[in-house]
Amino acid sequence: MLTGVSGNLRNEHPELLQQMGMAVTQLRPSGAALINGRRVDVVSEGQLIEKGTPIKVVAIEGMRVVVRAAP
Repeated sequence: MLTGVSGNLRNEHPELLQQMGMAVTQLRPSGAALINGRRVDVVSEGQLIEKGTPIKVVAIEGMRVVVRAAP
């Protein structure tokens, strides 16, 4: 039975939460976005997001930056 945690579970980019950006590649569901002038590897919540679409960071899950298309 496993009782410990292996690896690092800290949030790598907490400053990105709730920030707006732009998809610089097609997100299907993973790709890249430009957020605060910085290229960041991101993953959508599951839906396809086209390149050039405005996005918003909705969650940080360890090293995963989760985004959705901005309204």
